[in-house]
Amino acid sequence: MRPAERVGIVGLGHIGGSLAAALGTSREVVAYDLDPGVREIASSLLPAEILPSLEEVVLCAGSIVVATPTPSVGSTIGEIDRLSGTCGRAPLVMEVASVKRPFAETIANLHSARYIGLHPMAGREGSGIESADGAIFAGSRWAILLDGAEADWDVAAAATLAFAAGASAVIGMRVELHDRVVALTSHLPHALAYALARSASESPLFPLARWMVAGSFRDATRVALSAASRVAEMLEPNRVELEEELDRFIACLEGLREAVARGDSKGWLEQAGDGASAPSATARVSGAQPIGSGELAACLLTLGESGVAVTAIVANPAGGFELDSASL
Repeated sequence: MRPAERVGIVGLGHIGGSLAAALGTSREVVAYDLDPGVREIASSLLPAEILPSLEEVVLCAGSIVVATPTPSVGSTIGEIDRLSGTCGRAPLVMEVASVKRPFAETIANLHSARYIGLHPMAGREGSGIESADGAIFAGSRWAILLDGAEADWDVAAAATLAFAAGASAVIGMRVELHDRVVALTSHLPHALAYALARSASESPLFPLARWMVAGSFRDATRVALSAASRVAEMLEPNRVELEEELDRFIACLEGLREAVARGDSKGWLEQAGDGASAPSATARVSGAQPIGSGELAACLLTLGESGVAVTAIVANPAGGFELDSASL
């Protein structure tokens, strides 16, 4: 297989290992992790060729996904860029971190590698290579991070990788908006899960209450089973945005508490709402939309800013692309 068709994955924790598992059934995947023990486990667990160095990944992969812990994403991308220049290569580098701004400066100063950011809204409790599961991406939604000037084929390649892993839709976003959105949809729920789990464990009723746990409590605390240190690496870089969402949530919770304290059922219902504003899981699919050459990145951003995601990207033999889209 030509190097341009190989996908490299760097970092084989929960997301990187799961991505290798998902892509390895349909693509040739090469992978690397800094930890020799992880590489040994991955060699018997994943449908991928595990390589002994980052340089070998750069030499033989046309696109490379960085899935290392958030604090090391920027330095890893920088090293891939350096190795690319030394080897005379220009791979498309993608990363799947849940917050993007910490390495924006590195991205702005790439010399050889090209870059597209991705963020799969997928995962489950657990961490490390042992928790790898390609099924976590089935039906998932991915953000694709753009500024509008990216080359068509780089955007298409990144979106195609997401679809190959199991994505049902990709939505174009700028970095600043992405980090605000995930503070609400991902980072806040993680913080709340830990708070609920701790609150329950500190209750004097906890020894008995453990026998009375059902779906609502399990679902609300599921992600608190993840390694707290890994979650902290995700939340800390987005702390300003997370603080805003925590303040909003606390204000809602205080309104509920006051209604409960008053015995005000009507007020409680007004505070709680009827769930009508909760995110919908059902998408309305639109027909194919033609896109001219050189317009793909800008089109995905325009659609994304309108709340519209893309469910398929097909190259048009006459030039440009056709997009299928969906809205909630």
